Amino acid sequence: MSDSCNPDSTTGKAIRRKLQKGAKYNYDFVQVASRMVAAGMTEKDIGYVLGVKPTTISKWKQRYAEFALATNSQSSAKQIAVSHLVANGLRSAMGYDYEETDQVLEMVDNPDYDEDDENCKEPKLIQVLKKETRKLKHRPPDKDMLMFFLLNLSDDYHNTRSITIDQTKKQINVNITGKLESSDIRKLAGAAFQTADALDKKSKVIESKI
Repeated sequence: MSDSCNPDSTTGKAIRRKLQKGAKYNYDFVQVASRMVAAGMTEKDIGYVLGVKPTTISKWKQRYAEFALATNSQSSAKQIAVSHLVANGLRSAMGYDYEETDQVLEMVDNPDYDEDDENCKEPKLIQVLKKETRKLKHRPPDKDMLMFFLLNLSDDYHNTRSITIDQTKKQINVNITGKLESSDIRKLAGAAFQTADALDKKSKVIESKI
């Protein structure tokens, strides 16, 4: 493996990351790449995240049409990804309801397991759902995110501004002052998307073994 360097966004120092030699293409990369391009990332950035060299990204673009479309800054794929980012940001800004699921799992004897059969490939124990509880919860509006969209989507507001993001597990805090830079937009878009995704997928699983 060889090394790749990308600067740390907070310290500015280079971060070394091991690159995969002969990395194999994965169709999951299409979604990752399209979202990164939508957030303004370069091929070098995409390569860094996927753990491959920029030359590998170029080869994948030539070989796989869906990957080329996802990484084309002028394509409809980018517009869809941008819309998705904006939708998730607006969702965080306005507040929304979401469902949290609590699951209790337990290990029980597998009825298909035959201890007398030496060739039996079935596990002795299997995991089953014992109890599931669903709770409807509400994510309150984020006033700072609302301010961001107000300033950037309305022609009536032309105040100078910049963004400082304080991200926690539960919310994103955005302070707007000074001049808005593209790097700030990328940070906000990425943080908004990550937070919305995390809330969508939130599922607490408790496992009890017998």
